[in-house]
Amino acid sequence: MKRRTWLGLALAAAVLAGAGVYQALPSDPATGTARPIRLRLGETVGTFMTANELKEGPGGPRAYTIAVDRHRDDSTLFFTDVWVAVRFEDVAASFDLPPGRILMVGQSAGVVADFDTTLYDQPLPFPEADRRALALTDQLLKAGWQAETLFRPGDEMDSNSTNNRKVYATLTSVSGNRLQLSLTDLSRSPRFDPNLPGSAPVTPSDPTPRFLLRVAVYAPDALRDRLSELAAARRFALRGNGTDTPGLRLWMDAPDWTPEAAGMRQVDVPNPQWAPDRPASGRQTFRRWQMPDGTTEPTIRW
Repeated sequence: MKRRTWLGLALAAAVLAGAGVYQALPSDPATGTARPIRLRLGETVGTFMTANELKEGPGGPRAYTIAVDRHRDDSTLFFTDVWVAVRFEDVAASFDLPPGRILMVGQSAGVVADFDTTLYDQPLPFPEADRRALALTDQLLKAGWQAETLFRPGDEMDSNSTNNRKVYATLTSVSGNRLQLSLTDLSRSPRFDPNLPGSAPVTPSDPTPRFLLRVAVYAPDALRDRLSELAAARRFALRGNGTDTPGLRLWMDAPDWTPEAAGMRQVDVPNPQWAPDRPASGRQTFRRWQMPDGTTEPTIRW
């Protein structure tokens, strides 16, 4: 679950930036006061919207609205070309981040499960980006986060990840949340971010390294797995009734729905591809949902 989500958020960011889904608008929001955004993993999307005075609306660049009816039950909420300062609440490890232009809030079954934000108003030269990344790492450690891994690059070419990315810190909190702080070098990236001034597509005449600082936080695997199962159960229950895939609206209207209350239970079903001599075939059985009438969720989920 964790690998899928981390890769999924990275892919979402790449698609958003590379395809130029949102084009930067003429005026610059970073010239004004950053809008505070409070985040807590495990809260409902409805609670998140209420706490931050976010309304339903079309969404899009510079919009502080959410197009609820256009979102699936597991799609990311994008806030792009904005100017926001995130306050993350996590028991004894809360922290405040510098303002940034992009915020992605991941949700599953209508519950906030992660977020990923790009900090500052524009890409930075390596010495300044490195200084800020190290200072933010120290701030988080002092706030109560525990280090899984720490990285101190020797120079702008030094990396512990991909050739355009440096992961300065992977941290965990006492509540089990996991944080990753990284720098991305735009001059070594096959994409650009249209929401950031100075982030033009790289050309041979402009090879200058310019770095984006990103912070992402993910809920514990146990919560993420439970949310994934809730979403799967509700999809199966609705499809069994001949209805469409549930979107975010359904979870906002009935956030307390559970499969157990609907009389559903989980059962083991055989994996038709499993073979004892083929480790790549996966596990021998899968846990799948079963309706009160005995109808069982297919092995391969939609």
